[in-house]
Amino acid sequence: MPVPVLKFYVLIMPLLLSCNNEFKNDITVAGQALDAKAGAVVISNSDKKMYYVDGISSWSKDVYGKNVKVSGRLLIENFKITPTKKEEPQEQKIVGIKRIILNPKWKLLN
Repeated sequence: MPVPVLKFYVLIMPLLLSCNNEFKNDITVAGQALDAKAGAVVISNSDKKMYYVDGISSWSKDVYGKNVKVSGRLLIENFKITPTKKEEPQEQKIVGIKRIILNPKWKLLN
């Protein structure tokens, strides 16, 4: 196994083991384009769930707050709570379910 591939596995495997990843079918979500700390999101009009849009760190000013339709492959990550020791500094982490739309294609509605 080449060294770059080995480094990839050494760096990525702990991340994958700390959460349960589940790939779902293709999805289309219509909703409001907003920004979250971990990137651009769409708040679904139908179920009010938050979907991260892969590859977009934030929406541009002309899109932010408006209705968009985003299509792509759905990845659901289920992050577990990892306890920290009292003397360790607190870290901000995602806990619970994170829905990510991979390979997104989006368009502005209205």
